[in-house]
Amino acid sequence: MVAYHPAHNNVLITVASWLLPLHISLVCVLVMLFLWRAFYAWQGATIPYWWLKRGLPDVIDTAVLLSGIALALLFNIAPWLDMWFAIKLLAVMVYIAAGYFCFSPLLSHRHQRGAICIALFTLLYIVALVTTKEIFLGAL
Repeated sequence: MVAYHPAHNNVLITVASWLLPLHISLVCVLVMLFLWRAFYAWQGATIPYWWLKRGLPDVIDTAVLLSGIALALLFNIAPWLDMWFAIKLLAVMVYIAAGYFCFSPLLSHRHQRGAICIALFTLLYIVALVTTKEIFLGAL
């Protein structure tokens, strides 16, 4: 049995004080990169830099995922305990799928634009869900 010690709480507060802003900053970078890539896809143009097409977005996605897992563990948030968190994870999967189709060369330009709209709507829903914890956003 582990005894409670006040220093444990101080460590959690210290970690949370830099991890949450890091996660939010990474999400902002992720959204900016997506918007930049979506701008090119919407016009039917190719992205001029390969590292902005695949390299950097993959690194940012991984950092967002790892920081999100660390925050969930830190704050004891689990999908089977918090319904809003389960819905957020489902919305993140929809965003990932839509993001894949946004930049797929196999789809027509019209379908890519539809996927961009779905991804943007899903991003807005995730932000609203995280800030309000309202699943249906009926109170907004």
